[in-house]
Amino acid sequence: MGNRGVSTIDEISRKLDTMNVGQVEHAAEIRALRVESTAQQKILADHEARVRLLEAQQRVATPIGRP
Repeated sequence: MGNRGVSTIDEISRKLDTMNVGQVEHAAEIRALRVESTAQQKILADHEARVRLLEAQQRVATPIGRP
């Protein structure tokens, strides 16, 4: 019974170690996705700012014609 208990504890320990490694990997993936999302948001914001600037320049450069 002693050996059986030790082997059961060892098996549980291995499973917990595997779960812990999985959690660490999952946390790293989440962090990487957050960084990527932040970078994409910045790119989009920069693009929108450039578009607004170009639109504003276009409005200033285009004279309003009278019919």
